[in-house]
Amino acid sequence: MRKNYLRCLGFAAVLLSAGCAVTPVPAIRPAVKAVNQVTVEELAQRNAAFAEATQGLEAKMAVIYPAAYPEENPEEVLKRVLETGFNRVLLVINSEAELCDRLVEFFRSADKLALPAELVIRQRDYFPRSRGDALWRMLSSRYLDLIEVSRKAGEFHEKLKSDGLNGLAGFNVVFEPHMFNAVSGRYSGAGVNFQWSEDTFGLDLDNDVMVKNSFEIFRQLPIAGVPFTPIVADSYHEWAQEGKLSLGKTTDFAALSRPEGRVMILLSGNRPSQTYSNVKAELENTQVMVYPIIMVADHLSVEQGALRRRNWTDLINTLKYFSGKMKDAPHCGGFALGPFPVVDYLRNERE
Repeated sequence: MRKNYLRCLGFAAVLLSAGCAVTPVPAIRPAVKAVNQVTVEELAQRNAAFAEATQGLEAKMAVIYPAAYPEENPEEVLKRVLETGFNRVLLVINSEAELCDRLVEFFRSADKLALPAELVIRQRDYFPRSRGDALWRMLSSRYLDLIEVSRKAGEFHEKLKSDGLNGLAGFNVVFEPHMFNAVSGRYSGAGVNFQWSEDTFGLDLDNDVMVKNSFEIFRQLPIAGVPFTPIVADSYHEWAQEGKLSLGKTTDFAALSRPEGRVMILLSGNRPSQTYSNVKAELENTQVMVYPIIMVADHLSVEQGALRRRNWTDLINTLKYFSGKMKDAPHCGGFALGPFPVVDYLRNERE
């Protein structure tokens, strides 16, 4: 089965802003409320169904883009996260400009609710690239690179601590050199351009060079005193096993984590059965603690790269299947589910 690795943990469209000195702030689809909502009693029943479906899984993480809630009180958002049955939150930002007072309020609210909050950034947002002609490159933004942004994340962590907060419960970075293809632009480094494609697999070809370069960068990202975990598309282990890449097995990524031994796997499957089959090989590696991430499609027309569910009952049935499989996997540390606005919409929508 061919995995779709191009749609993972992402529904943001980047708005390019000529001449900016920082990574452009993306446009995020704002969270919306269901028009025809269930009653309070029915909502309580749905929360109980979530608890039953995920029973036995230790970490239950909600994936949230804070930018999806531009006006809502962060505490109210996180209260709904807890009410649903999650016990941890992954806060995803797409620009270092989001390391601001608004994000502080999310962490402040998380502390108040005793909800551990981790920060997530994506490699695609901070990767050297070459796209367009010389004039375009001159006028376009100079994106910060991952190492620069990790330092800013470290400064943000220290700011939280100085404000009397707990700081980052974790710092996680999405590993995705595969995103730099003919559509999104080339990776540019040391005066040489590389581009990911199905035709450039093989040792020391473009894909392999980009992966090895990314590993070198990721080794420099951990923040002192903060757990660090790479987030990886579910295709890398398979590619490395097939000899298409020098690095990419689950054990390779787990060696990047701090403390070592953890990796989060982005599931690209569209069907419930793929929530397990796409991560089966990774879970069978007894040396690594694996945390699958399930992203729910925001529309039924989505056919690849995200789990497609019609309603809350469909989602709960999928989680029951997934949880049943995970209970037999001793090295599954839990799971993450998102984007939370989609999950919350299904939870509140009358079927």
